[in-house]
Amino acid sequence: MPDPLATAIVLDEVAAERTRQEELVARGKFTATCAGEMSDEHRFLVLAEEYAEVTVLVAARAFDATTDPRYLEKLRAELIQVAAVAVAWVEGIDQIDQDDAEDDDA
Repeated sequence: MPDPLATAIVLDEVAAERTRQEELVARGKFTATCAGEMSDEHRFLVLAEEYAEVTVLVAARAFDATTDPRYLEKLRAELIQVAAVAVAWVEGIDQIDQDDAEDDDA
């Protein structure tokens, strides 16, 4: 059974990453997050890019004789970003559902 405190800590970090993503949009680094106006194809590519960063880390560890002393720290950070992008995508889906429901009520 998962440790509720450990889960809460990780989910807080995912929420903080979501906030950081929105701040990057506000500063003009990106035009939108996966929660915003974006096609599912574009959202998938954003998620795939984050997943690819995890893949690079794991593959480097598996096939490289040297070991990065910060491997777990980097892996964890990338996985938090993967989770945050997935959360943003779900938020975007939920917003579409909410907008559709509001249109139906009008």
